[in-house]
Amino acid sequence: MKKEICAAALAACLLASPALAASAPSDWAKNDLERAVSSGLVPSALVGEWQRPITRAEFCALAQQLAKSQKNGFALPKENPFTDTDDENVLRLSAAGIVSGKSEGIFAPNDPLTRQEAATMLYRMTNTSVFPASYADQREQYAFADLEQINHWADDGVAFCYRTGVMSGVGENRFDPEGVYTVEQAVITALRMQAYAASQQPTPLTMEAAGVPMLYANNPEILDPRKFEKYGIYTAKTTMPVGEPIDAEYYHWSYMGSYQPMILGVAVTNNGKRTAQVTIDKRGVGLGQNSMEVSRECYEQFYESGPQEEPASIKPGETKLVVKDTLPGGTMINARVQLTAQSDGLSMKLVALKQEVASEFLDALPRGIDDGAGRTAGRFNFSERNVPVDASAVQYFTLCGNTAALWKLNPGEYPQERNADPLAVKDTGTAPFTYFLNGNFATTYNLKFKNAAGKTLLIRPNDPTVADKRALYLMWTEERGWYSAEASVKKPHEIELTGDDEVRFLLLGGNYGNVGFRVMDTPE
Repeated sequence: MKKEICAAALAACLLASPALAASAPSDWAKNDLERAVSSGLVPSALVGEWQRPITRAEFCALAQQLAKSQKNGFALPKENPFTDTDDENVLRLSAAGIVSGKSEGIFAPNDPLTRQEAATMLYRMTNTSVFPASYADQREQYAFADLEQINHWADDGVAFCYRTGVMSGVGENRFDPEGVYTVEQAVITALRMQAYAASQQPTPLTMEAAGVPMLYANNPEILDPRKFEKYGIYTAKTTMPVGEPIDAEYYHWSYMGSYQPMILGVAVTNNGKRTAQVTIDKRGVGLGQNSMEVSRECYEQFYESGPQEEPASIKPGETKLVVKDTLPGGTMINARVQLTAQSDGLSMKLVALKQEVASEFLDALPRGIDDGAGRTAGRFNFSERNVPVDASAVQYFTLCGNTAALWKLNPGEYPQERNADPLAVKDTGTAPFTYFLNGNFATTYNLKFKNAAGKTLLIRPNDPTVADKRALYLMWTEERGWYSAEASVKKPHEIELTGDDEVRFLLLGGNYGNVGFRVMDTPE
């Protein structure tokens, strides 16, 4: 508390000192500048220098302070790409992709920062882990009278600042891209960036579990037939409730090149005393080398399919491969099947085999061991989530969290207790494995909107490290049915809503977790 009081007092003195009258702050900026100084946002070298142009290096120092205020910061690289500066703040922002030199090896640290350079740096900060990636530049073109004077490389930055209000024009509908940026303006901008970051925090959504149980395996690294003890392994197993559907899914890559193909599938064991039957209600398979396309093919087939083949009959004490797929070396597979036990006493497991084997060997397969890199295999209690969304109250939310913090954001999204449910095993074969399936792949989200008339839903990955890469999602709307949708950080997928809508969403394999959903007014 004493430290805060001293900082506030210092800020007041520095802002009001007659000795600094030549650099005194503008009346409109005094309160904000005092708040910025007292919070430690402003580097000491800039305090009281409000009206002079800020240099390129000084703006880097301010940006680093801004990053620290978000409990983050930009790392110092091992090498210096410049010959005219060794300023650590410059090097940190350069390594993060926020600033670049004016020519090869030249940063020009003491040159005044131009307005379009400032706008570009601010926008690029949203493509790092420090600030949320922005939707702002995608929704409306800015209309400055001097638009043609703005360099092409600054287009995204100027659009971002215009849409968010982080940085405004200079009057008379002009942006003045080559104009200088004062220390005062830069500090006010930093405060606005803090406010922008706060506005981008997602609203937690409470969701309910739905769908059916799901037996899932996502253990690509263990599928090396040369390491199988004998005939193969199983990755997950569960009992089958009578008359209730259960989904089984395996998502695997074979790294074996031209080595012999493997057989993957679902083996069912009859522990009862009478011959039992299993029906296959739905079936989808994708096979190839592009993970997202493989998953797209699998799920589109699955959701469009009906009952498959004749029921499989399993004798008492028999273990039978009721579903099988062949995985050639050097390819990957995503397969999903929905089965229903028509009799008591059945259990099922996901298997990977060198070759088809007799019932007794199939029954005795050992458990495959996860490699510990975040993949999982086991029984999920529910395959779907029902997600109510009031579009009049919720502007931004996320699904498919890929960090521990995001797993906890939406109550009910990850209902399995991480340290109690043995979703997979460690090397001991007994201890609970504490990984979720990062991103909640294979889970269908049923987004149930209300009060959404006149709104548009934007969907895209939030991860700034994939800003220029595509993501592929599986979507469903009443108008289109199931379809795949491509999106990126810079180009979200858009769905125009009408009022009380349902949008179903599924994250395809090979994708990125942490998916952002923004509800915005539909442009006229």
